[in-house]
Amino acid sequence: MDTDKMKCLAAISVLMLCSLENAHATERDASLINSFQVLCTLVAPVFEKIEQKAMAMRLPVRRDIGQSKESGPFAHSKSWLVTLTTGPHELTAAEANGPHGYV
Repeated sequence: MDTDKMKCLAAISVLMLCSLENAHATERDASLINSFQVLCTLVAPVFEKIEQKAMAMRLPVRRDIGQSKESGPFAHSKSWLVTLTTGPHELTAAEANGPHGYV
């Protein structure tokens, strides 16, 4: 096979690989957006609600740092591993109480 044909085939192969990656990225993006909508917008984006949803879905906890308190300052962050057909991602929820109140 001559050099020009080899170069042409190589260029076509690269373009095909790039188009496959773009299709995968688009599927991944749509999957992440859908996951966010289900986990964070169907219920109020409040720590307790997100935690209840994660527990109901039996998502494994990745990290649980700090803890809630009835009064006084605190910071609490918890994350769960969400497994999708397009790959995993981590859902994180946080709550805190400080000089400006609960957030």
